[in-house]
Amino acid sequence: MSKSNLYISNLIKNFLLGDVWWARARFLAIFIFLYGWYLIVSKAFNSSAEGWRYLIVPLFAVISVFMLGARFVQDIYNLKNYHAAFRYMFSSFMGIGYSTYKIEHGKKELDSDKLGIIEDIGGPGYLYINPGNVVLTEKLQTPFSVCGNGWYFLSRFERIGTIVDLEEQQFDSKVVEAVSKDGIKVVVRNVYYHYRLLPGKNRDRNISDPYPYSIQAVRDYAYGRSVLPGGLSHWENSVRLAVEGAITDYINKHRVDQITAPAHTEKDPRDEIGERIRSTETRNKLRFVGTDLIWFDIGSINAGDEQIDSQRLKAWQASWDKESTILRTEGEAHRIAFQELGRVEAQSDLLKSILSSFHDVEVSDDKHKENIRRIVMARTAQLLESMSSQHGNQDKDLLPHYGESTPKKEGEKHE
Repeated sequence: MSKSNLYISNLIKNFLLGDVWWARARFLAIFIFLYGWYLIVSKAFNSSAEGWRYLIVPLFAVISVFMLGARFVQDIYNLKNYHAAFRYMFSSFMGIGYSTYKIEHGKKELDSDKLGIIEDIGGPGYLYINPGNVVLTEKLQTPFSVCGNGWYFLSRFERIGTIVDLEEQQFDSKVVEAVSKDGIKVVVRNVYYHYRLLPGKNRDRNISDPYPYSIQAVRDYAYGRSVLPGGLSHWENSVRLAVEGAITDYINKHRVDQITAPAHTEKDPRDEIGERIRSTETRNKLRFVGTDLIWFDIGSINAGDEQIDSQRLKAWQASWDKESTILRTEGEAHRIAFQELGRVEAQSDLLKSILSSFHDVEVSDDKHKENIRRIVMARTAQLLESMSSQHGNQDKDLLPHYGESTPKKEGEKHE
């Protein structure tokens, strides 16, 4: 007995609140009732005119119910258009004239659901999802279903919660500013990154499945975003906060010289920033909003104050001047050393030549001694002249002209 009662109660419930075929059954029942009433009245009065006259009251009652119900719907949902409320009431009860909501590129097509019935109220109605989109529907503010491409029927009290574009998204952070460890503003420009909805496990993009997605990722995208005064934050804002957070965190923990002008022994700041963006912490932040980061590129990194760059150039110039001065000084020292070495070798050759001349000359008498004296004096004069020329002495008159015949005193004979 209980099963039959349950079956009857479900049958009545579906007849009163069901959609599509149940709604058309209600329409058929009302039509049969009105037509039967017309036949009964016509037979009773043997006049079709009397049948039509007595049909006015039930028709007026049915129309009045629809009109009052439409006014109630308009008041509840705060609709501006009464036509939309009446059409929703009629289509919900009769199963005829359902609205169609089409989705393309993550948003509604302009030529669909012009009255905004599905957008403002919800089902019943038809939902057509083009490839590359996915829709999360809700029922009484709870997630109900995740729909891929194709036709989908929105049941009563079912609304469109979130629409996700499955195409790869791209964003450009024009300027990212942060303060370094030593208190200097650093500016990062033109940070590009591509992202998409996180695909499911073992679901890679291919010809048969060009837009893979995960049901959990759709729900994370819908309910993981932060709430701002103007509503839910946009997808790109959530991704931007995660990516730029990794960049600013790196800048806050390093000095400006390590970021903008690292030494050759230090790591490349771009590589370190890339490691932070690819880290598990950043990936978890993106996964919290159902996002998969595909590619990113870090633009230019500069100090925010132009005076910092000019001061750094001056410091580099001073360092380079110092190195160049040291190199020139070392070269000059080597040049002087080689010159001194050559002078010493020349003097050594002169002394050797003087000593060798001693071996060739006999020193038996005073005449030969005088010759030796002149040879030694000539060689010494050559040595002194060579030394003075190296030190820039241009006064040749200070040196006696040895090797030439000296002037004789009067009365002295020439030998």
